[in-house]
Amino acid sequence: IAPSFSNTKSLVFDGVDDFVNMGNVLNLANDGSDAVSISLWLKTSLSSLGYLVSKQTGFTDGYAVFMLPTGAICFYLGSSGSSARIYACTQNTFNNGNWHNIVVTYDGSQDVSGLNIYVNNTLETLTVFTNNTPNNVSNSGSFTIGMRNGNARPYLGHIDEVAYFTSELSASDVTSIYNSGVPNNLNDLSTPPLSWWRNGDGDTFPTLTDNGSGSNNGTMTNMT
Repeated sequence: IAPSFSNTKSLVFDGVDDFVNMGNVLNLANDGSDAVSISLWLKTSLSSLGYLVSKQTGFTDGYAVFMLPTGAICFYLGSSGSSARIYACTQNTFNNGNWHNIVVTYDGSQDVSGLNIYVNNTLETLTVFTNNTPNNVSNSGSFTIGMRNGNARPYLGHIDEVAYFTSELSASDVTSIYNSGVPNNLNDLSTPPLSWWRNGDGDTFPTLTDNGSGSNNGTMTNMT
């Protein structure tokens, strides 16, 4: 009998300078034509802009999942230059101090119609701020959890079970990830993640182990 899946830990980010650095990995096509999905769990009551997962350089070249001060969850892909980007946020807000599962899926269509944001297995209605063909997505910046560019927009709160997929996840995949509100083994999915960080469970400080197939270990930086 296989042992039951255990989830007892998460990372707590201080909103000042805590982040996890994976280095220059997990790049996407420069024109936004690669499909990608990102899953994570969060718990916060923040009232300031905080980045959850990002791979960006400069101001906003690249891609990111972040939370607005209102508690809306956002996805950004592209560049601030000439507004060559896809940028949309949930209309509902999720900074109420409870745990939430966030799954962002994008099909590589270079259009916001190919973007979905699920929260707790519910497909959210989005407010679209920009919907143009992206550019400058590919970059040499680090993939990070908890901050943008390693020095901007730090997140305050808990983040757990971060996963990166090289495809657009289906609604049934999202249901499996949510698992009625209990994190489970993502390698058992029909589409397993390329990279999956447990954020505490099975990790030895300061290394955050990649439990997917990507071998993209992270380094907890300015954290204790």
